[in-house]
Amino acid sequence: MSMPPSYDAPQWPDSTSPSGYPSPPGPVPPQYPPQYPPQYPPTAAYPPPPYYPPPPGPTLPASGALPPRPPPPVVPQYSQPVYGQIAYAPPVDPGAGVAIAALVLGVISLPMMVLSLCDLPFVIAGIICGVIGMQRSTQRRGVAIAGLVLSLIPVAIAIIAGIIALVANGQAHG
Repeated sequence: MSMPPSYDAPQWPDSTSPSGYPSPPGPVPPQYPPQYPPQYPPTAAYPPPPYYPPPPGPTLPASGALPPRPPPPVVPQYSQPVYGQIAYAPPVDPGAGVAIAALVLGVISLPMMVLSLCDLPFVIAGIICGVIGMQRSTQRRGVAIAGLVLSLIPVAIAIIAGIIALVANGQAHG
């Protein structure tokens, strides 16, 4: 068993080494540059890739010239309006505005129901707009129906409250 070398005296920087520190004791191993990528032992050559047939399509004539291309199909194109030309909008649903008005009036009539008689103009206008919107509108028919139903809710609540008031009043006097 060998003992490690002992260091009796401190090693001071040596002026002969490039870094200013003393050289390590013993022989210096040779420095080889790293080899990237690592070298693998040569192997047998790979077989050639499989042969794929050419894609189907027109074959070239013997002269080597390409055949003429067929003309593109004629498709009607929509173009931007030329300067000075009027651009027309798509057709508008004739009853859409009335249907939306019925919905707005129906929504307004619900909170106005608390003020009983102040609700009456909104209810009447909502019912009229709802019926007209259902007749005229083609795309907003559901909006007109919703406005009509929302306008009829305060009427139904008023009728039910009136019946309850009459029954309660009749029982109180009878």
